[in-house]
Amino acid sequence: EMHDVQEAKKGFLWILANKRAELNTKEYFRTEELRKQRLEEERLAREADKFAAPPPPPPPPKELTPFEKLCDSFLEQHEQMLTQELGRVLVTPIRFERIEMGRYPVDSFMFKRRQYTVLEPLIHGTRAHNFPSIFSRGLVIPTRGSGVSVVNGSAHGVGIYTTRPPSAATSRGYSDIGRLLVCALARNDKDDVSIKRPNSGVAVIFEEARVIPMFQAIGANALTLDPPLPPPPPPAPVKGRAKKVYRPRSLKPTVKLGLDIRRERRHIRRAQVQDTRREQHQRLAAQFGSPSLVHIVSFLDRSAARKRR
Repeated sequence: EMHDVQEAKKGFLWILANKRAELNTKEYFRTEELRKQRLEEERLAREADKFAAPPPPPPPPKELTPFEKLCDSFLEQHEQMLTQELGRVLVTPIRFERIEMGRYPVDSFMFKRRQYTVLEPLIHGTRAHNFPSIFSRGLVIPTRGSGVSVVNGSAHGVGIYTTRPPSAATSRGYSDIGRLLVCALARNDKDDVSIKRPNSGVAVIFEEARVIPMFQAIGANALTLDPPLPPPPPPAPVKGRAKKVYRPRSLKPTVKLGLDIRRERRHIRRAQVQDTRREQHQRLAAQFGSPSLVHIVSFLDRSAARKRR
C-alpha cells in the first residue's frame, strides 16, 4: 500500500511539472512575440522618419518695440535696487513681469520723455480691479472728465500718488493681492512744478504723460489675476414685426421723469382696461352662452359709460 501511494504521488508531481512547463513555454512564446512586435514597430517608425518632412524652423524671435527695449534697459539698471527694497514688503523671491500697456499711454510717454534726461523708478500700489484700466489708459489724474474719482484722499493735491522704492511699504498698503506697479518718471536733474514731494518718500505727479507703469513686482504669495470676461454676444436680430408685450396689472411703473411717466401710466392703464374687458366677456359668455349677445351687451355698456363721462 505504501508503494502504491508513493507511485501515485510521483505520478501527480510529474503531471504538475508538465503543466508548469507548458505554462512557462506559452508565457515565453507570448513574451517573445510581443518583443518581436515592438521591434518591428520601432523599425517601421525609423523607416518612416527617413521619408518624413523635416520639422519647420522655429519662428524668428519677436522684434521688440522701442518702448519694450526701454523697459528692459530700465529694469537692467534698477533691478538689484528694486529687488532689495521691495523684498522688505513683498514675499521673496520677487519676479518682475513687463506690462502690456495700451498704445495711447505708450505713445504719450515716448513723445514726452524726449524733453527729459532721467528716468526715476517709482512704486504705485492699487486694488486689483483697477489693473485693466491702468494697463489700457495708463495712470490717470482723477478729474471730472477722466471718469476717475479720488478714493484715498488728496492731501497734497489731485494727482498721481507714488512712492520711492525705499518707502514702498506705503504703496503696499493700498495693494490687496501682493502686486506693485513699478513706474518710470521722466524728469530732469531738478524737479519742476509738475512734481511735488511732500516728504522724502512720496512723489505726486500732476502730468500724466510723464509717468507710466512698466513692470509688475510680484511676490511669491501674490494672487493671480483672473482673465477679463469676453464681451457678451450682440442680440440676435428680430425677424418681422416685434410683438407688443403688455405688462400685468400688478406691475407698477418705474420712477421716471416727465413724458416717460405719463407714457408708462397710459400703457399700464390700457393693459388694465383690456384685462377688465376680457374678464367681462368671459363672464357674459358664461351667462348668455352666445358670442353675439356678448358683443352687443359689452357695446351697450361702453356706450353708457361714455354718456356718463
